[in-house]
Amino acid sequence: MRLLLPLALALSACAPTGQLFLHVDTDAPVPPTPGVRVDPARPRALFDQLRIEILRDGAPALDRGARDFGVDEGMFQDGRVSIGIAPAVGDAGLSARVRLFRGDRVVAGEPPARITLERDVALPALGATDVVHLTVRLHVDDIGQPQSGDPDPGEPGPSEVGQWSGAQPVPCATAAGADEACVVGGAFYMGDPALGELGGGTDADQERLVVVSPFFIDLRPRTAGQFRTQARGGKLGFSGDYLEWSGDQDPTKTEAWCTIANGPSAGDPDDSRTRLPVNCISYDTGRILCLSYDRDLPTEAQFEFIASGRGAEWGYVWGNDEPDCASAVWGRGGVGVHIFYPDTCRPPDTIGGLLPSGSALLDRVTLIDPVSGESREVVDLAGNVGTWALDQWSRQDEAYWSQPGVFHDPLADLESPADGDAHSERGGGFYLPTAPLRAAFRQNLFGTNADPSAGVRCARPGAPK
Repeated sequence: MRLLLPLALALSACAPTGQLFLHVDTDAPVPPTPGVRVDPARPRALFDQLRIEILRDGAPALDRGARDFGVDEGMFQDGRVSIGIAPAVGDAGLSARVRLFRGDRVVAGEPPARITLERDVALPALGATDVVHLTVRLHVDDIGQPQSGDPDPGEPGPSEVGQWSGAQPVPCATAAGADEACVVGGAFYMGDPALGELGGGTDADQERLVVVSPFFIDLRPRTAGQFRTQARGGKLGFSGDYLEWSGDQDPTKTEAWCTIANGPSAGDPDDSRTRLPVNCISYDTGRILCLSYDRDLPTEAQFEFIASGRGAEWGYVWGNDEPDCASAVWGRGGVGVHIFYPDTCRPPDTIGGLLPSGSALLDRVTLIDPVSGESREVVDLAGNVGTWALDQWSRQDEAYWSQPGVFHDPLADLESPADGDAHSERGGGFYLPTAPLRAAFRQNLFGTNADPSAGVRCARPGAPK
């Protein structure tokens, strides 16, 4: 059965009119056909709602205004996405605006322009006995960039639905190394509208469509022991900044929260800090550490892709349930230099601080290597220690992130006019509240800032460039 909507525009009910059938097709992933078994590897739906408006000189031509319809893959495959229009004979002033968008993102009746497919087409004048079929095609590569022009003549033929290449899962070309996991490439909406309700520092509530190529990522943050090994091996050069713990456990001193140390001390006779994630490390030094392993820092998009469930749009790496103290390492401040930060999860009579990677229960994701078939667990993706991202910090409404269209492996490289020469940090931290645990949360630090929340996790491409 066709999705046929008789939108009569004749001057009177008895006036003879032609018939215009306007069909719609798309290459976008949409929800599966109800009742059809879904392949787990199938790309997730990016759009689920269609809006068609008949316009005259840019204004609604019908009292009923826009018509919205839920769509699924079967409707496009069966050619059932179309409307019937009965204009007055010779009426040459009509056009149609067709939009494909996410129904759950509509605000004040309007879908967000940046993540909507839109095409405006002129409708031809018809004679009294004309029957005309036209097709409007919506392509994902045009997202956020309204298109115009004439529709294609005729019916759509075999549908292109779901064939957009950017959404297809792309595995790594080789098996992962022993200390890393493969993240299969694909598409997702970067950003989280919920963060707009959580106050300052979020700057991540606007969504954009991003394609991420496959990549390898460290199973856990780099440790203070690895930092020491690379430093003593002459592989770092130290063209950066870091703070080293002197053994003084006075929490009013920033160094007391740092993990880099020269060796055993009275405060740490077992040299246990070497097993903790490295922190108090600048962007430059963090990047040098990764480069010494023939890797680099992950981009913001790479980190958010894996931390949101590989594009499942989870608020946290474990889903959408709010965290407690067992979920991730957070809220362990509240004394000394962190006196104004939460101590919700700090044991009594302690200064809190970092824990060994993997200490929490839910801050992780399990990935199956597409080449070897091995299962790998990536931990500390929320809390404990954050990670420097490769990107230069840029606010979401500044030049880099406000560009329209699809972002392919984005790497922000424009200095923020408002914030200066800073870099992005992702993943939250041991002394922070719960909002920074969210997958899309982002904050900026100056590149020389050796902060206790700033750690290092490395990544590398999963496919040849």
